[in-house]
Amino acid sequence: FFVGYHTKSSIELSQRKIARRYLLSWFGLDFTLVFVDWLYILSRSVETTSYMNLVKTFARGVRVFRLLRIVKLHGIIMTAMLMITSEYARAIVTIVVQLAVIILVNHFTACG
Repeated sequence: FFVGYHTKSSIELSQRKIARRYLLSWFGLDFTLVFVDWLYILSRSVETTSYMNLVKTFARGVRVFRLLRIVKLHGIIMTAMLMITSEYARAIVTIVVQLAVIILVNHFTACG
């Protein structure tokens, strides 16, 4: 909660407002992802039963949702693109970003 955010006219640095914005925006997704990760870890340490197999399968499927964290980067990338004035530099940045997304998707798909 030590990183501010932009409003229409200023930068908001109040920790209470930052926390409120986080709770209303990304907290649900982050909580769900961490919860599923913990379920997966616990299912690996507990004796395998049919219920645990179901939880384990569900956890593997939901772990793909970690890719949604990439959406957070969209605002940062768009802000950086607005600052770049050269079309050549924009093209290079676009290609690098697309390659990074491909690498991240492959990594999360292969490694879980």
